[in-house]
Amino acid sequence: MTVHRADAILGLVIDIIDDSHGPFTAREITRATRPMIDPPPTLDEVAAVLDMLAHPDIAGISARSDGTFEPVPGVDIVELLWQALNDDDSDDEDSDQFLAEVDDRY
Repeated sequence: MTVHRADAILGLVIDIIDDSHGPFTAREITRATRPMIDPPPTLDEVAAVLDMLAHPDIAGISARSDGTFEPVPGVDIVELLWQALNDDDSDDEDSDQFLAEVDDRY
């Protein structure tokens, strides 16, 4: 996946989440993004973005036990992403692990 494609998918997913009013699935988000980007995002690409946003280092959305996700009230996902990626503690092993997981999945 190219950087531009990854950025486009991430941006679309965040926009759709911001407009959501309750729980959602990766499949629902995938369906919503398909007309907006060519070639359409795959379910795996969208699931990777959702997993990244639900990661404890970001916690912009929460994963529910029934396999759905939901927005965290009062949370700005973009701000949380910047905080996670621009963490001043570059020696933090958890941050390194998070970045490795994001790199592997996204």
